[in-house]
Amino acid sequence: MTTGTETIWQSVTTDFGYRYQSQVSTPSWPNLLGQSTFPIYAFLAKKGETVYIGSGIHRQFSDTAAYLGKVHEPLFLQMDYECHKGPQAILSKYLIRITNGQATLDIYADTPMTADQCQDIYTGLYTHEEDPSIRLSNEIHRPTQDEWTNTVLLAQSEIRNDQLQKVVLSRQSSFKKSIHPTGFPLYQGFAAQLVDSNSYHYFYRDSDRTILGHSPEALFRANGECVSVDVVAGTRDSLEKDSLLDSHKDVNEHAIVLDEIHAILSHYGDVDKTEKTELSLGALTHLYQCVMAQIPSIHWAEVIMALHPTPAIGGSPKTMASTMITRLEATTRGWYGGLFGVSIDTTIDLAVTIRGVVVTDDACVTHVGAGIVAASDPAQEWEELNRKQHSILSVLGHTNTEFFS
Repeated sequence: MTTGTETIWQSVTTDFGYRYQSQVSTPSWPNLLGQSTFPIYAFLAKKGETVYIGSGIHRQFSDTAAYLGKVHEPLFLQMDYECHKGPQAILSKYLIRITNGQATLDIYADTPMTADQCQDIYTGLYTHEEDPSIRLSNEIHRPTQDEWTNTVLLAQSEIRNDQLQKVVLSRQSSFKKSIHPTGFPLYQGFAAQLVDSNSYHYFYRDSDRTILGHSPEALFRANGECVSVDVVAGTRDSLEKDSLLDSHKDVNEHAIVLDEIHAILSHYGDVDKTEKTELSLGALTHLYQCVMAQIPSIHWAEVIMALHPTPAIGGSPKTMASTMITRLEATTRGWYGGLFGVSIDTTIDLAVTIRGVVVTDDACVTHVGAGIVAASDPAQEWEELNRKQHSILSVLGHTNTEFFS
C-alpha cells in the first residue's frame, strides 16, 4: 500500500524466510516480462481472476508430495512431457498478483530487509520496456504431410489389431524468427489473450527461450479435497455447422479419455462428472466434460503422475501409447504436453501445456497434436493440426494461411 509517495511494506514470516508485501501501481507487460532476471513466469487459471507474474529459482523437492497442498506461499510448478519425477517448483523472489487492475507485490528473502531495500527492488521491476516485435518465415514441418500419413496408417494398423485404442501423434513446426518494427509485440501479444476465460494462459522465459500459450485443459485442479480434471477431446472448426456431439469418431475419442481419467480417480474415491458439451475456444470447438472426486492433498502428487500424460495428449493404454510415440516421433516433446501451474495453500491448478510456442534467438517452434483412432482420416487430422497451429500463431499476430502447406 502507499501513503502519498511512501510505500508501506508489510512483513511476515513464511515457509521459506520473509515476505514483504505492498500494493503497487499496475506495471506494463514489457516491464514485467522483459526482466533481465530469470526465470520469469506468468499464469492465469481458466475462469480465474488473478494473474500471477514472478521470478525466482528452480527447486526439485526430494518429496513433492510433502509440499503440494501444504506450502502456504505460491509455488510455480512445471514439468516436461518426458519427466517422470514429478513437477519442478519455482520459488518466488518476487511475485506480482493482478486482480481487476489492482497489483500487489510480494518480495521474498532469506534474511530481513529494510523498506529501502524493498523499494529498490520495486523500482527495478518497472524499468524494462523492451518488447520484441517478431516476424516469422520459412516454415518447416516435422513430420512432413507424407510422413504424417504413413505414421497415422501405421498407428491405425495397431489399433485395428486391438493393440491400442488411441494414440496422440504430434507435429513440430519451425519458423525462422526475425525482429522487425512491423512485427507483433511478444509480451503484449500474451497479455492480449488474457480476456479468454475458457483457457489457461502460461508464460515462461529463461536465458535461452520464451514459452507462451493458452491451454483449454486442466490436468489437475484442487481446492481443499475437491479435485477436478478436464476431459477435452475431439476438435472441429467453430465455423462448421455440424455438432461434435453427432460425430461418432469424436464421441468415441472423447469417451476413451473420459473412461481412463474416471478409472484413475476412482482409485481414490467416488467420482462424478458433468454432462458432455461443446467448448468453444475461438476458432476451435472441442467436446468437454469435467470429472470430479474428493481426494486428500496427501495423494495429490501421486494422482498427478497417474494422470500424466492423459489420453488426451498421450493415448490409451498409456504405456503402449507412450512407447509408440517414442518410436514414431522424430523429436522429443519437451514442454509440449507437460504441465504448468501454481500451488497456493490448499489449492493447486495445473494446465496441460498445449497450444503454445517456443521463441528463441532465431527461431519459433510450435507443437500440435491430434488423437488417432481407427476412424481417423490422415488428411483430416493434418488439417486439424493446421487449425490448432493457426490458433497458436494468431497470438503472435500471424493469421494468414501462407504459413501452412
